[in-house]
Amino acid sequence: EWSCLNKEVTQTNAQLKQLSEQFDNVTLVELSTAERSLHTRQGMHFNSRGKKWLAEQIAKAVRGRGCSEQVAAHSSNTNNEAFDSINQQTPGVRHESSENFLPPPTTSPDQLETG
Repeated sequence: EWSCLNKEVTQTNAQLKQLSEQFDNVTLVELSTAERSLHTRQGMHFNSRGKKWLAEQIAKAVRGRGCSEQVAAHSSNTNNEAFDSINQQTPGVRHESSENFLPPPTTSPDQLETG
């Protein structure tokens, strides 16, 4: 039997999905499709294989949005140039960082740390 919390989570997820479909620049990565074997014993958190699976799902979503070309273009820029480009695409939002925030465009999910 479903608890009131499970019902609330289900309703919230449905609202997020509906909301994400209203924007071209948003992709919802659904984690509910993750198999039980990808979770820790308690079933709440991802284990190492689950984290790798999650990274793969995010990578697929990014590739599906045509973002890999943007990542490749920005990876050779300085941080400020990349942030300036992002700021132009996101009115009213200022992003700042002194560290390289983009992985090389050839990084596959297998190469990501899942610790």
